[in-house]
Amino acid sequence: MPHYHVFLSYINKDTDIMWRVYQDLRHEELTVWIDQTNLDPGTLAWDRAIEEAIVSADCLVVLLSPAARKSEWVREELHYAKTLGKRIYPLLVAGEAHDAIPFGFSTAQYMDVRGERYAAAVPRLIETICKQSGFESRTAREKRLHAEEEARKERERQKHQMQEIRQKVQALGLQARMVEERIGQILQDESQLKAQLEWLALQRAKLQEDYRLVTRQEQHAKEYLLRLADALDLSDPEALQQTHEAPAVSIMDDQEWTRELPRIDAEDEVSTAWSIHGLEQDEDADSDSPQLTGYDGFPQLPPPRDRNRNKRRR
Repeated sequence: MPHYHVFLSYINKDTDIMWRVYQDLRHEELTVWIDQTNLDPGTLAWDRAIEEAIVSADCLVVLLSPAARKSEWVREELHYAKTLGKRIYPLLVAGEAHDAIPFGFSTAQYMDVRGERYAAAVPRLIETICKQSGFESRTAREKRLHAEEEARKERERQKHQMQEIRQKVQALGLQARMVEERIGQILQDESQLKAQLEWLALQRAKLQEDYRLVTRQEQHAKEYLLRLADALDLSDPEALQQTHEAPAVSIMDDQEWTRELPRIDAEDEVSTAWSIHGLEQDEDADSDSPQLTGYDGFPQLPPPRDRNRNKRRR
């Protein structure tokens, strides 16, 4: 015995609305039993075929109208389905409820499909039947497939977006490593420059001390020449001859001899660092600087002669 989702009960007077309901149910791929399509011509036990169809159907949909209320076959089909415990869905297709609904079904929840109400009522009827029968209608399946397609597209979109974000993260990571390497190179260059600055500061300090030492020695030489001039009697031919034979020494201006190199600021970080580490040079401890003997590094001279005595001698 074949299985049907819906057994459709109606009278011939409501055939037009019956075909409309039938086509809508069939459009949703529900199997519907009606006498015009399921009873072969010349069937003798047609009442037995109707009975078997009601038994094999999940539910019964009845089209109610004042004429259908008076039909004995409609009443028999309703009572038989009720006896079997089948779900019954009344559709009010014509008249009023009190004139169309049979006795015993007045408390049943019916759907009004008259006129413009049809477009909203029948889809709700189909949804209810499918839910009760555990069947997926065509519209529901299309909605599900559409939702699945939209979900698939959304997943693809999110996947593509995640791929783009992953690529951006990789690019930023590479850029970060390059910046890190650049910072390391800069720190290395900075360390080398600091070492060079410290070395230059040391050389500057040493040159400063050498310059001061040479300046003092030049000052002593200047004083020595002055003493030598006082000690020599220029009127004495021998002394004059010795003076002419002596190497010429250029006596520079006092300001030129006493000028020093630019001093290093006491607050300078590098000079302070060298001072802290005991790198100040002892003036008298420089073994590389020229050392002189005698009076301030020069030979001790005899006391000056008395010039008046020479004059008396002449």
